[in-house]
Amino acid sequence: MVLVFLRRIASISQRGLVAGSLFLLSLFAILLALRPVARAATEAVPPIVFVARSHLATPDVIFQDEVGPAGQFGTGIPKFAPGSKLVRRNADGSLLVYNTPGLVDVQSPDVSFDGQKIVFAGATTLDEESTSYGWRLYEINVDGSGFHQLTFSDRDITIPNGEDFLTEEEYRSYDDLFPAYMADGRIVFNSSRYPTRAHYDSRRTFNIYIMNGDGSGLRRVTTERASVLHPTPLPDGRILASRWWNQFNQPSNEGIFNRIDNSDTTYTLPDGTIILANPNATFNPPNGILPGGQEIRNAPNTWHLMTVNP
Repeated sequence: MVLVFLRRIASISQRGLVAGSLFLLSLFAILLALRPVARAATEAVPPIVFVARSHLATPDVIFQDEVGPAGQFGTGIPKFAPGSKLVRRNADGSLLVYNTPGLVDVQSPDVSFDGQKIVFAGATTLDEESTSYGWRLYEINVDGSGFHQLTFSDRDITIPNGEDFLTEEEYRSYDDLFPAYMADGRIVFNSSRYPTRAHYDSRRTFNIYIMNGDGSGLRRVTTERASVLHPTPLPDGRILASRWWNQFNQPSNEGIFNRIDNSDTTYTLPDGTIILANPNATFNPPNGILPGGQEIRNAPNTWHLMTVNP
C-alpha cells in the first residue's frame, strides 16, 4: 500500500492538492490521502488531521474583556482555548487524539510532504508571568511517536531605556504560529518575536520566519509594520501570505480607517456596482451592492494577498 498524504487545505501543489481557503477561522484541517496503488475513486474519505478547539477563549492584549472565539486573524490570533486537542480522523471514521503532554492548547497543524510528520503550534501555560508564556512550535510523527518541541522561549534582546518606558515588559513574550512545511524540509511560520507594534492600535506585529526542519537556522524573512500571516509555500518556491496593510490606498495615517474614495453620496461604478453613501468617520469602511445584487459589507478589510521569496 502506498501512502499519499495531501498537504493542508489552502496549499497549492503539483501533487494534486485540493484547493481551499487561507482564512479558516477555527478548524484548520489538513487532508491526508491514504491510497492503495490501484484504489477506486469511490472509496472512503481520506484521513484528516485537525485541531478541536473550544469556542470560548481567553482575553487578549487588545480586548481584555473579550472571551471568544479564538481566531486566525486580528486579535483572536494569540487567544488560548484550554483543552484543545490535535486529532486525526481516519478513513473509517475513527478518531486518534494525539498525546501532546504539557500542552494546554494546540492550533494550526500542517503535514510534511512525505506524510510522516505533523508540525503545529502549542502552548504550555496561561500564566502571563511565566517565562514559557506564548505559542511555540512542536512536531509529532503521524503515528503519534516522536513528540518534541521546535521553537523555544529563548529570545535575548536588549531594549534601550526599556525599564523606563516599560518596553521590556511589553516585549517579554512572543508567539510562533501557523507553521507550514516547505518542499525542501524547512518550515515557514509566523512569529511576533521581532519587537514591533502595529502603528495605530499597538497590537503585536507578526512576520514570516523560516527555519530548518530540526528548528535550527531560524531567520526572519519580512519586516512588516502591521502583520503578515498564514504563510503557504507555492510550487515555484515563493511563499503566499496574507498581509495586513491598512494604508494600501493612502500615504499617511490621517483617516487611516477610511478609504480615500469615501463619498457623502451614493454613486455607481461603470460595471454597475453601487457604492453606498459613506462619509468619513472613525472605522467606517464602505458598503455597496454588486451588479448581481449581492451586498458588499466593510469592503476594505485591509488584508491583502502577497508573495515573497524565501
